[in-house]
Parts: sequence; C-alpha cells; structure tokens
Amino acid sequence: MPRPRIRPQSCLLCHPCPLPPHRPSSTLASQLSTELLQRPLPILRDTLSPTPSYLLSKTLCSFLPTSAPRRLPLFPTEQPPLPPGHHLVYFPPPLSLDSLLPDSTDPATSPGPSWTRRLWAGGSIRFHPPSRGVRADGRRVVMVERIVDVRVKGGAEQGGRDGEEKVFVTIDRQMLPWSWKTGTKDSTIRSIVQAGLRSNILEERRELVFMRAKAAHSQGEVEGRGGVRRPVKAPHAPSLSHTLLPTPSLLFRYSALTYNAHAIHLSPAYCLSEGHRNLLVHGPLLLTLMLTLIQERVIRLKGKNEWMITRVEYRNLAPLYVGEELRVCARRVKEDEKGGMEGWEVWCEGPGGGLAVRGVVEIGRVQDGREDVVDEEYVQRLRGVEVRPYATKVLSFGNKAGGVDEGSRRERR
Repeated sequence: MPRPRIRPQSCLLCHPCPLPPHRPSSTLASQLSTELLQRPLPILRDTLSPTPSYLLSKTLCSFLPTSAPRRLPLFPTEQPPLPPGHHLVYFPPPLSLDSLLPDSTDPATSPGPSWTRRLWAGGSIRFHPPSRGVRADGRRVVMVERIVDVRVKGGAEQGGRDGEEKVFVTIDRQMLPWSWKTGTKDSTIRSIVQAGLRSNILEERRELVFMRAKAAHSQGEVEGRGGVRRPVKAPHAPSLSHTLLPTPSLLFRYSALTYNAHAIHLSPAYCLSEGHRNLLVHGPLLLTLMLTLIQERVIRLKGKNEWMITRVEYRNLAPLYVGEELRVCARRVKEDEKGGMEGWEVWCEGPGGGLAVRGVVEIGRVQDGREDVVDEEYVQRLRGVEVRPYATKVLSFGNKAGGVDEGSRRERR
C-alpha cells in the first residue's frame, strides 16, 4: 500500500550560536562514519515483567482516553499483549552515573566528547505478527543494536557556520526472544540475528542528533527567541484528536520508567542554558501517545483481536514543553479493506497549532506469523558445544486433567 510521504525537515530543536571554528564537515563526516559504523553496541537483555508496562499504563491513563488494569496481573494468562510503544520502557542501559555524558545521556552512540548535546530526531518501528501475541509474562528477550548510518549536516560547506554541524546517528534495533538455544555470548546472538534464524518481535530504527556545546542564554534571550519562530501547521484537519497538558510528574515518571536521566527533561536550569523556556517532553513519549491514540480509538473499535499496528514512521520537528497544552491528532489517509490495510497520518501540535511531531501509521489485519524456529546445527556450530534437549517444566494454574497437573505431564514427556 503506498504510504503518504513525509517531507524531510530539519531538526528545529536547537538554535544557531557562534562557536569557534572546527574541521570541515566532509572530513568530519568521513572520520565519524569510520569510527561509529565499526563501534559494537552492547546487547541488551531483559525480562518482560508486567510491572513496567502496567506502570506506564497507569501513568498514561490520566492523560489519554485509555484504560489501565485495575491491579497488577498476578498470572501470565491475565496479562494482555504488550501495547504498541511499551517496549520503550524495557531494555535500560546498565550504566553507572559516572559514565553518563554531561547532559546525563548514554555515551554508547555519541560521536565523541565535544558532542555534548543530544536530541531525538525520529525513527520508525515495524511490528511483526508475533509481536501481537507477546505478553509481559516473564519471558526473556534481547535487543540487538547496531549503528547503520552517520550523517553530518550544517557547517560552512552547507551554507552554515563552522561549529554548527549536527551529527545524525541512525541505530537499528531488533527485539527477539532469548532462550537457552540462543546461547549467552553476544557474538552468537549477533550471528543468529544476521542469519535470520529467529522471528523478530519488532524492528526499530531510531535517529539521534548530536550537537556541540553552546553558550548559556539569559531568560530574556529565550523569551525573545521563542516569539520569532513561525509554527508550521498541519495541512489538514484531524479526524481524531485529544488535548492534554504534560506535567513535570509525567516527565519524571517516563524518565524513571525508561531509565533516562537526560537533563533536558528534568532540570529547568539546564533547559534555560540550552535556550529552551521549560522542560522538553520526551520524543519517545510523544510517539507512545500517538500509538496509544490509534490503539484505543481505531484498533479497539475495529476489533483488537483482528487488527494491529504494523508500522509507524515519525519525525520530531519542534519541541513541546511541560505546562503547555499539546494535541495528539490522527487522520485516515488510505483505506484498503480488500487488502486489510489502512494508513493514518498522525501528528502532535503545540499550543499555537504548530507541528511538533509528524508521522504515518499503518494498521492491518492480524495474520499468523511463522513460528520461532532455530536451526540447531547452526547454533551448535556457532557455540562449539553440543546442544542437548532437556525437559522444561511448564507451570499450570488450576488446570488439572485426571488429577495430574498438565505442567508435570509435559515434563515427564
């Protein structure tokens, strides 16, 4: 199905300021690409406990027309499938505080010490059919990441000034089940992913933009600068919308759930030093708000057991601030009932109606995905050891057959 195209726009989350001259952008791009594309990123492991998703639902239900479970599910069978966007509160980077960058962000994808400012530029997520059945029931999963693209924009060679370069780093992320068959070594897991031996739960591309340090701004400069910018408004009226007022508590909770200490979401003083008038709303939080609106207002009405979000692509265009109303909007742009697909344009507006986030969401009818099958001989060759099957005990709650627990029956087999 053809998707509505989003015109690429430059990131508007920063303001130009004079800086000392630096090396030309072409030389810089070549150097950064060589270093970053070869940099291995750690594989993140996590357990899909229901607690993070449950707490995120409890947080969002105060701001969106969505329902949250009344209590934390006690049994795996009670846990609904993981809602779209909730994977973002899993896989926290295991970093000590003294290893963070000056703005309290993760240094894993940073171009280097001089690039002290990071912002979330956008990305895309593809939800595979198995993702619909993934429940936060304690299963083990891994997130395999790698840097796939590095671009440098701005600078003297592109009509700007030296020192104003922005480095855009694109990270590919693949979430997949992790079991004893996969092995424990990072190299083994990467080889299995590259060979396509496991069904991915989802694939994500995220783009981060890094910038150099800038001079501090006074309050007057911030307020004056905020009045000059002309907002770009959406070309069409939404068919679905919801207005909310982000609060410091919302930002704090989302920062805590995502293990994100970025000062731009937590420190008003730091935001003023960056030229912003208040705390910035998280880019992934805005993505989660848009996905939740589609899930609750479109998927649920169509039949949550028959339809699912299959893909989202989005771009952050301008900042949204705490204490200022924002509106989450959606409009259907393509309908293909025969093919079982629909396209929705989604966006977030600031208090003046200006576009802050713009994207497209595809939804489709649920189709059974292929089973998670692993080539045992290939795994043995990678691990260099013999893989022997063993009995797995399957817990069963109150499910008896002839006085014998089904889990015990499977174990004996």
